[in-house]
Amino acid sequence: LCAALAGASGVARALVGVHVLHDASHGALGRNPKWWHVLGAYSNDVLNGTSFFIWCHQHLLMHHVYCNMPGVDGDITGNSLLRLHDSSPLSPLHRFQAWYALPLYSLIGIAHRIEDCLSFVRGGSGMFRFRPASLLDRAIFWVGKAAFLWLQLGLPLAIGAPFSRALLQFAASECLGGIFLATAFQCSHVAEGVATQEPGAGPWAELQVRTTQDYGHGSMLCFLLTGGLNYQVVHHLLPGISQFHYPALQPIVAQTCKDHGVPYRCLSGATAAVTSHLRRLHVLGNPARRA
Repeated sequence: LCAALAGASGVARALVGVHVLHDASHGALGRNPKWWHVLGAYSNDVLNGTSFFIWCHQHLLMHHVYCNMPGVDGDITGNSLLRLHDSSPLSPLHRFQAWYALPLYSLIGIAHRIEDCLSFVRGGSGMFRFRPASLLDRAIFWVGKAAFLWLQLGLPLAIGAPFSRALLQFAASECLGGIFLATAFQCSHVAEGVATQEPGAGPWAELQVRTTQDYGHGSMLCFLLTGGLNYQVVHHLLPGISQFHYPALQPIVAQTCKDHGVPYRCLSGATAAVTSHLRRLHVLGNPARRA
């Protein structure tokens, strides 16, 4: 029961991420920039142990401006275990990535926190350089990491929980939350029919549509569980708009794409989106079979 509740808490933290953190980082939650930073730092650094400072660089600039561009967008960079685009190096292990990707996503939280620390110390990620961190940025970064560890491990130990139970609960929370969050994001960008972006390949707005897909329109459950990111095309075109306006804007976006001959992808639901993601991983891991 404790492990189940801990897993649910991981999903709850992920939901805070897709609702509060995500909208705050885009300036889509209220009109006060100071409020965006307070909510972003609390929901990201304290509750999830990742960095709002790093997120604003990697997500707002590297991902949204250069969506699905290999070498720039960290969301499709992949690693030795996952091949997320055609120009990424291929290894024999990738043949099976569609089978182990979802379990591997359980480690995304820990991986991101480690990468946060390395990127923060280096002052950048890959070819991308961050703005110089202020004293406040540094304080929020390191205090946030300490606060997260205290809430997840220190507090349970302080109230008498055995170390093994505290560690098990933390692991359950990380695993389920990581799988939930990573799958929700990856289904929109690494999927069948979704393009990668090359420099100068076309107008920015058109590239946003071609490198993104929607799913589960009309499903309130899908909308709430993804923070409206099942309307990913709308979000990428209008990132500063609150998620609660996406359903009303979607028909306008779809009609505009149709008028200009730009393919607009929308799958029936979350199951179809996850299946599309896994099929794309299979193709990327087995390019010879595709040929």
